[in-house]
Amino acid sequence: MTKTVPPETVMSNILITGISSYIGRSFAEYLRAHTAHTVEGISLRDPAWRDRSFACYDTVFHAVGLTHVRETPQNAPAYFEINRDLTLEVARKAKADGVRQFIYMSSMSVYGLDEGVITPATRPAPISNYGRSKLEAETGLRRLEDEHFKVCILRPPMVYGKGCKGNYHTMVSLVEKTPVFPQMHNSRSVLSIENLCAFLTIAVDRELDGLYFPQNRERVCTTDMARWIAEGLGKKLLISRAAGAFTHLLLPLSRTARKAFCSLSYEETETMDYSYCIANSRDSIVRSVR
Repeated sequence: MTKTVPPETVMSNILITGISSYIGRSFAEYLRAHTAHTVEGISLRDPAWRDRSFACYDTVFHAVGLTHVRETPQNAPAYFEINRDLTLEVARKAKADGVRQFIYMSSMSVYGLDEGVITPATRPAPISNYGRSKLEAETGLRRLEDEHFKVCILRPPMVYGKGCKGNYHTMVSLVEKTPVFPQMHNSRSVLSIENLCAFLTIAVDRELDGLYFPQNRERVCTTDMARWIAEGLGKKLLISRAAGAFTHLLLPLSRTARKAFCSLSYEETETMDYSYCIANSRDSIVRSVR
């Protein structure tokens, strides 16, 4: 199919680092399917990237990061080496080579919260090496900003989509295996991969800089999410109030339970722009497991 491009759109050359990552690969596929931007990807596992010029690129989207790995004292240094030090090395090279924009995937984890509503007044206070390393990378990137080098930082909530890893994959596996799921009443910010890719495209098109919090238009309840996953799997799932009462008792005792069943969201305001939300929560969740 021939791509049609509005005349006001400026074509960009985009480099994605970490092209084998779920988000990096998904964004590259989205760009090729929906835009006329030129996109290339590289892996940073091969040190040869340091000898490659970035001068031909307008934007570097840095999708490399250590995540979904159980934290231990032994792997603590790796979080900072990959999420902070490598990020800043790539950004310094991009700036030195004349790249105009650097987009960085940070995380809601920089707040260190399992529950609550995050507002502009909420200060980051990470409690994990993952969150700390992401926040320290943000701090270093801001020091690199100037009128010729724009830094766009995203702090998304949980990203989900077909084939993704992490917490969402764990939940899909749970729904696949269990016949019963607790009835809970919570509200969580989440972000579908489609909506993330649409937001990233806007960030490139407008050369955005600053701090952003992309999320689906709708907050979701964990129980509803389980229902929609079961629907996508073609499976019957019993929603149990008794299991919900038991789960509620676990919340003070288990951080895993709090991360899944407590309410955690970004504040919603009347001025929020959801123009990038091309997929609603229910349909995108059902579609993610089909």
